Amino acid sequence: MKRIIWVLLVSNAIFGSAYASSRADHLGNLRMEKQKRLMIWTMEGDVQLSGGDQTPTKTTFRFGPGAGSAKQRFEIPGLRIVEFSATARFKSDDVVARIRVQCYDARNRVVMELSQPFDPKKGNTEAGSSSGIYFKTQAHTKYLVASIEKTAVSQGPVTVESAKLQDFDKDRVTHKPECNLDEYMLPIWNGSTVHNETVLMVSNEGKPSSGSLLFQPKRVLSVKDSQLKVTYEEGRDFSVNGKVLTAVPGSRIQSVKGSEFPKEQYPWWSVAGKHLCVTYEHTDVWEGPVPEYQGRDLAGTVKRLIGKKPLTVVALGDSITLGINVSGYRGEPPYMPTWAELFTWKLAKEFGDSRIQLFNVGLGGMTARWGEDNASSAVASLNPDLVLIAFGMNDFWSVDADSFRKSIVATMNSIRNKRPKAEFILISSIRFDPIYTVEKDYVEHLTSYAKELQSLAGPGVGYLDMTGLTDYLYKVKSSKDLMSDPMHPDDFLARWYAQSLVAMLDNRQASTQKRR
Repeated sequence: MKRIIWVLLVSNAIFGSAYASSRADHLGNLRMEKQKRLMIWTMEGDVQLSGGDQTPTKTTFRFGPGAGSAKQRFEIPGLRIVEFSATARFKSDDVVARIRVQCYDARNRVVMELSQPFDPKKGNTEAGSSSGIYFKTQAHTKYLVASIEKTAVSQGPVTVESAKLQDFDKDRVTHKPECNLDEYMLPIWNGSTVHNETVLMVSNEGKPSSGSLLFQPKRVLSVKDSQLKVTYEEGRDFSVNGKVLTAVPGSRIQSVKGSEFPKEQYPWWSVAGKHLCVTYEHTDVWEGPVPEYQGRDLAGTVKRLIGKKPLTVVALGDSITLGINVSGYRGEPPYMPTWAELFTWKLAKEFGDSRIQLFNVGLGGMTARWGEDNASSAVASLNPDLVLIAFGMNDFWSVDADSFRKSIVATMNSIRNKRPKAEFILISSIRFDPIYTVEKDYVEHLTSYAKELQSLAGPGVGYLDMTGLTDYLYKVKSSKDLMSDPMHPDDFLARWYAQSLVAMLDNRQASTQKRR
């Protein structure tokens, strides 16, 4: 089999500064060398470069009729969101071609492998067949190899172009939180002070903007903007009547007009960064759902915490688990961490155990079936002691309750095959904004998912009902107070995940909870 290393030398001057600054948007194992970029393809078998325009994203390969491959190595570490894609054209229906990604660890072992075939039905169209692999690199990844492959002899050749690898997390910066995490992790259902409860000030029909709190404040301690940079003053900026805050004339408070929210089916809106953060004292008793201590079912995890033994936690889920739209993930003050990070941070502090390790393998847009498919390579390979599983927000469109349950069970079984003593906390999804859709099937899917997850709870399996919690919260407070968009929690609601998870494992956190 022939093996060719093709070196493509490209000067920045050809593409200008836009090309030079958008390294995430093109394919290449690149090294800066005197204002030049070096691209290296390794080709094997029946493949060659063709065409005259060999710019990075327009390199065209001709495969066949025999088998062949073109591949490239990328120095991309673990837990980075990446997409590899390409477009193929071919005339024969018997063509077998694909793109493939392999993640390697520091010992050059494959720790994750993903592939996606080109569609034979689209290969002969003008647009061609486009394939893409969107994934998060396995946590122990040292580098990855992306390849384009024609895997069998066929009647005709295959041309492939527009190969592109995007590292979406390449320039992500982790900021130090500018909020008090100790205050943020005080259970909202306990105590007499609420810290930085979020309120969206909305004006309807020309009336002054207003928003409501969970409890009737005895004393308002502070009202700040979403970044905790600006402090507003009672009388000058707002008044308080019962649970309601209202902007006064001349107020500096940012508000939203109710008419600005779209009215069509599945309306999408974003209020990230527009909430007020209100800290206040109250005497009310929490009347909503309270998380139960589940240390008996999660005895292995509790034993490790009490004994200060290493604890490996893996969070598996969709964009809510990933942390989309909490301030830290979106890179805005006060840079609150994701709920999974808050959870493990608080556990480490409460139990005095610095050997708690978190791997967040959540990925936006994913379903329980994706979790099942990736459970072995993305989760079991990390030897977890505790796995947090949270899906539903992408499933409700098309997945019935029985299929959802089967995927969750298969996920746990796959992990237990390698890690028999692993324990799990199953987390039902928050509700989407009630105005997003009232279609019965979609609403009931989330209800039935929660029931299925609850039925799986028992020895080794805990359950957190975020569906039931938001059923209650959306009745006593506007959903938009608690969410950044119709499907993602803001900082305040995300804190509820973390506080509840800690209470499930630490009976000191649960000891003063109100029981219903």
